[in-house]
Amino acid sequence: MGATPDSHKSPVAALAGRSSSCRRTQLCVDGRLRYYSSSQSVPSLRRRLELVLAAALLVWCQASLRVATAQQPPSRVRVGVILDLTSLIGQRRKVGIEMAVEDYYAARPGSRTRVALSFRDSAGDVVGAASAAVDLIKSEQVQAIIGPPTSAEAEFVAYLGNRTHVPVLSSSATSPGLSPSQTPFFVRTGANDSFQAAPVAAVLAAFGWHAAAVVYEDSPYGSGILPALAGELQGVGARITDRAAVPSDDRIDAMLYGFKAMATRVFVVHMNPFLAVRFFRRAREAGMMTEDYAWVATDGVGSVVDALSSDDVSAMEGVVSLRPFVQVTDPVKLLRTIDLDRLGVSATGATLLKAVRETTFRGLAGNFALVDGQRQPPEYEFVSIVGKSSRAVGFWTPEAGITQTLGADGAKGLKKILWPGDSISSPRGWVVSPNGRQLRVAVPVKHGFKEFVGVQRDSTNRTANITGYCIEVFDAVIGKYMPYPVSYQYVPYDYSSESYDNLVSLVPEQRADIVVGDVTITASRMGKVDFSMPFTDSGWSMVVAVRTETSTSMWIFLQPLTTSLWLASLAFF
Repeated sequence: MGATPDSHKSPVAALAGRSSSCRRTQLCVDGRLRYYSSSQSVPSLRRRLELVLAAALLVWCQASLRVATAQQPPSRVRVGVILDLTSLIGQRRKVGIEMAVEDYYAARPGSRTRVALSFRDSAGDVVGAASAAVDLIKSEQVQAIIGPPTSAEAEFVAYLGNRTHVPVLSSSATSPGLSPSQTPFFVRTGANDSFQAAPVAAVLAAFGWHAAAVVYEDSPYGSGILPALAGELQGVGARITDRAAVPSDDRIDAMLYGFKAMATRVFVVHMNPFLAVRFFRRAREAGMMTEDYAWVATDGVGSVVDALSSDDVSAMEGVVSLRPFVQVTDPVKLLRTIDLDRLGVSATGATLLKAVRETTFRGLAGNFALVDGQRQPPEYEFVSIVGKSSRAVGFWTPEAGITQTLGADGAKGLKKILWPGDSISSPRGWVVSPNGRQLRVAVPVKHGFKEFVGVQRDSTNRTANITGYCIEVFDAVIGKYMPYPVSYQYVPYDYSSESYDNLVSLVPEQRADIVVGDVTITASRMGKVDFSMPFTDSGWSMVVAVRTETSTSMWIFLQPLTTSLWLASLAFF
């Protein structure tokens, strides 16, 4: 039984050495403990996977102890932890949290406080997480809760913690729908998913893509990013052409074949890595991992790509993903910068919450600070999945945007990317849809002034050459300024000289999709169709003969009415 969606975003991947006397550092990778000499460099995976839950535990300890400098500190700090222990990720996190606490007290045997952990298994279920939270608060009387791992599980637990004034800390419940402003006792120690919308939009803008389809998992985590993503894409002149939720494997094939019939070839993928692996395997089987396609994935893929198997990574070759950037550091040195012995413990939830929100320190992932109860936009790193591994191709920061190296002085744009199909040229982002029909463009046929629209037929009267200023404007708009191809054909309307009203009526009658020509905008026509903004003035004038009026009779005012009408009017008086 696998873990639910966003429980896979920040797995515990690496832990610091136990003490200065230890010669080896233990790392939890792929469910196994591996040993590295302390003199060796930190593995690259340490950069990829965050110790957010273990760091959150230490943050809470640091905060809770700080507020009791004038109080008698208790001997035990009761902390509840809710994980999905049926999944490998949940098991890794449990080991990581236990080792983090053990390492700290091994280095400080004289510490005056002891963290007592109480683990509960949610089994990846919302009801299970709620039941675990109630049991921890009532039976164990915990002073804080770490977890649960997913946004769906965390929603109820956050409201429960808010009601009982028990702080709830979560690093992986990243859905924007969970708001610390609405539930003040919920603290998000990870980055809100909406922060990823800006770098994703920046990628589309960098390659000149004006449209994209969004594929997301059917969960609060998956759908939570959509409003922010739509807004950011609009800001760079792009739009979402289609969006589709992926609830199960059964619908993936039908969804992919529906995408193949579209003109859009740029896709934004927001889902947990296990669902993403299955999705990209199906996409490869459907022939959608070729040079015409561009796939941009959020950190649900990029954060754990180095921990996936080589076969799983190979299925995603050509995908560009982003992940929070974590600089390689000395984790042992960073952990020793946190001195918990100087801090105290408060039993009151409100005081504890204030301390947690004000906590700052430098940890494994860099500087830790909370604003309005959640982490602020991190620096993102873009990776290109090549072969059976990934390669960094650039960075994104709120200040500098996309750069090839971290910092404002870095060259703009991304490094060379190997796209699907082993292509080094960036995809156009669209193709002519094989299932799309041509637009029927009705044009007037006139026998006089043809500078705006002129129709010249050949001798067989089967084909027509359409010319004129209106035609040139329409061709330029469709051919040069549309972000995707539009196939159309001109259809001359022979009876337009009798009435342009009949020509305009072709659109509501569905005999034409659009009318191009020197059509005057009138109130009656606007009730039937939508007009573009006027792009020119015809300058037409009507010339009529003027007859000189020579009569100077005083009865001239009687001429507008006939004699019978005047007599009828007088009869009524």
